[in-house]
Amino acid sequence: MQLTVLGSGTFQPTAKRGCSGYLVQIEENNVLLDSGAGVLRQLAKKNITAEDIDLVFISHLHIDHISDLVPFLFAKKQGTHTQKKDISLYGPPGFKEYYSRIESLYYKSIHPENYNISIFEYDGVRIKFADFSIGAYPVKHTENSYGFRFVDNNGIVLAYSGDTDYCDNLITLCKNSNVAIIECTFPDDRKVEGHLTPSEAGRAAHLAECKRVLLTHLDPMTNEKEIISSCSNHFKGGISIAEELDTVNIS
Repeated sequence: MQLTVLGSGTFQPTAKRGCSGYLVQIEENNVLLDSGAGVLRQLAKKNITAEDIDLVFISHLHIDHISDLVPFLFAKKQGTHTQKKDISLYGPPGFKEYYSRIESLYYKSIHPENYNISIFEYDGVRIKFADFSIGAYPVKHTENSYGFRFVDNNGIVLAYSGDTDYCDNLITLCKNSNVAIIECTFPDDRKVEGHLTPSEAGRAAHLAECKRVLLTHLDPMTNEKEIISSCSNHFKGGISIAEELDTVNIS
């Protein structure tokens, strides 16, 4: 399993960090995890096009996590591949209505021709594929926000918190993970409801017995050294900051 960071910032892009997005590669599967602004261009830097993506998972419907979905669908339809593969899009409750609205607005630009788009909403059932499974867990952010737990056929676990405050499901989805991508938006002295501080991220990682933590969704004013220091007061495993276009081999 391999992870590439496409966007590690918040709703406010900077020269260093864009909006949320991650590429997860498992065997022959290319999985797009969130699609914030700029993700499509970041994929291009890794020589990945919209046509190469097999699955899309959206954690919640905030703009900084979904705004590149329309450009993604437009790029897929207008791509030059003669044989286009089907694609499945997964999102929280309300996602089917969201898709219906963007299709009604951009119909000619994104409606599939010679391929199929399947739309699903998370329903509490683990989603199984040939090479991996994924569990979608409600987390404490918006009414319908989810974190994800990928497990491949070798038992390797990748967790992604999405945007969340401290909650029981954060521990559950990160339990014994090889790598946990955990949001850490604001420092300890600027706690904001619906988001984690580095100390909270560290406590969650400790209780979940994670092997390694990748801190992400960083506010532009973040002091990265202070964040790692605060997190390490509670979690003694590997801690690093998500950096754009970094690729992590998960084992």
